[in-house]
Amino acid sequence: MYRRIAWLVPLVLCGCMGPRPEADKLSLSDQLSIAAGAGELDRATAISKKIFEREDVSLRTFEMVRDIYIHKNQHAGSIVAIEAEMDKVARLPRDDQARLHQFLAVDYFETGKGEKAIEHFKKAMELSPSNRKIQNDYAYILCETGGDLNKALSMAKVGLEYEPNHPSTNDTYAWILFKKGAMAEAIPRIERALTLDKKSPQPNPEIYLHAGVIFEKAGRKADAVANYKIAISSGLMDSKTVRTAKEMLKALDLKAYADATRLPSSKGSSKGF
Repeated sequence: MYRRIAWLVPLVLCGCMGPRPEADKLSLSDQLSIAAGAGELDRATAISKKIFEREDVSLRTFEMVRDIYIHKNQHAGSIVAIEAEMDKVARLPRDDQARLHQFLAVDYFETGKGEKAIEHFKKAMELSPSNRKIQNDYAYILCETGGDLNKALSMAKVGLEYEPNHPSTNDTYAWILFKKGAMAEAIPRIERALTLDKKSPQPNPEIYLHAGVIFEKAGRKADAVANYKIAISSGLMDSKTVRTAKEMLKALDLKAYADATRLPSSKGSSKGF
């Protein structure tokens, strides 16, 4: 899936370039940018409520508050924050409404509520049927929730054709091919996703997890171990992706697992994942 890995907050508002401006001289949007940049969830939430009370609704306001929850791996909190203001969402442009339903779909998926995730993806597709990023995420979650793999692959192919050089579109396509048992096609596609992701400023742990699983299935143990390690080191420590990577690595190579998680490499250790 596509992943938001950094806040798009102007440096001057984050206090990264010179003194921080006095709060009372800033607009509420600028104050929200500062709070988001500092990771101050309570303050950002309070400011966003003031913005919503003034009916100054924008996708960016939702994005900034959500980003803080996601950075703290609190998808349930993101759902609550967005749904509390859903009565205002209808005032946004259709593409922005679609993005919010995409956010909710991903958040519901990450909290283990696949049916709700699919529900919001359907709404997102109705609002913005040509949005390739939404199609890519929808394809991935269809695959992960036991949906129609042929439909998922068809949707993923559209995203791949639209953005052939994006690591996430290659990863989604590779993962669905793997789920369909098409290993000969999945391996070069996940290898391309890895090549592309290595050019990104921040690794996407999900891609390395998928690579590990695919390589392990193909009997490429060393490659699987290496990619599980990257997934573990580059993700949020309590995220589902990192937890899964740890489980897979522990089952494959206990010593590598101990090294990757900095656990004592002792025989018969009872310390679990």
